[in-house]
Amino acid sequence: MQTAFYSFLPTGGAVRVAGHQLYHLRDRFSWRAYLPEGGATLLPESGVPVTSYSFKAGQPLRGAARVAAPLMLWKKAFAYRNLCRKIGSDASQDGAEALLAHSSLIIASPPLLCFPGPPSVYYCHEYPRYIYEKGLHKTGSAVTDLLIAPLLAWEKRVDRLAARAAAILATNSRYMADKLMQVYQRKAVVVPPGVDTDIFTPGREARG
Repeated sequence: MQTAFYSFLPTGGAVRVAGHQLYHLRDRFSWRAYLPEGGATLLPESGVPVTSYSFKAGQPLRGAARVAAPLMLWKKAFAYRNLCRKIGSDASQDGAEALLAHSSLIIASPPLLCFPGPPSVYYCHEYPRYIYEKGLHKTGSAVTDLLIAPLLAWEKRVDRLAARAAAILATNSRYMADKLMQVYQRKAVVVPPGVDTDIFTPGREARG
């Protein structure tokens, strides 16, 4: 079965889970990965063919341009949505019969899931807490968050639509599944991250 894989994650535990998923599933299906530039590298190397996408709007602002960062978030969000539309179209044209997508950098639930394309499994590592929990801020400041309040409302709407559009919602723990039920009002399948048994093995001595 031709299967598409999507990841646009920062460095950390989530991208390690994504990388190991693709690595261990590489022989189960015929894969192609669709990866925007700027995401963390998937490791270990799976040997899966990759279609890479330039995403200049996602590059961090530097110098004096950082003053305009709150306003530039609009441009970044819309550019990301358009990129997701193209990736979904490309995956369909490539004959993908299913899509495995992970959470993403710009909008947690990638808008890719909203557009026409193959049936999708969305592995949600975490919901965007700055949208759904009080006291947290996307920009790091309550004042600047007020400047982009319409953008945050739009992002919340897109995030929910994408999470609900996936054929299957999956996550890493029962705790997160309960949180996703509260946020997205849908049940998530729990798929815990695996363990590399070449490194980790049960100890010989019993522990209290």
